[in-house]
Amino acid sequence: MTELTPDAMRKEISRTDAAIGGGHFFRPPYGTYDTMVTSVANSLGYDLILWTVDTLDWKYPRVDSILSYVKAETKPGAIILMHDGGMDRSQTVAAIPKMVDWLLQQGYSLTTVEHIR
Repeated sequence: MTELTPDAMRKEISRTDAAIGGGHFFRPPYGTYDTMVTSVANSLGYDLILWTVDTLDWKYPRVDSILSYVKAETKPGAIILMHDGGMDRSQTVAAIPKMVDWLLQQGYSLTTVEHIR
């Protein structure tokens, strides 16, 4: 996004909005943003949102690796990043119930970003 003009950013965000049915939050690709990206997103009614825990499931796609990142990095209010495209995601999918079980055992609750806004 940081390489695009403001008009191109607006088109990309609007096109995505139309494809997924709208929302209130914008996570820039790769988490890369600057003041212009933030300004354009805000002008379209989006709050910029990032993650606090990167499972690195795209790089280390094993259940145990994914869980180790979650266990090491999760703190209250954490937003956990996982990926659903680009390659075989069977290990990411397999990690989810184990991750949820661990989070609940630790006293965390699951919610949407909307509820912590």
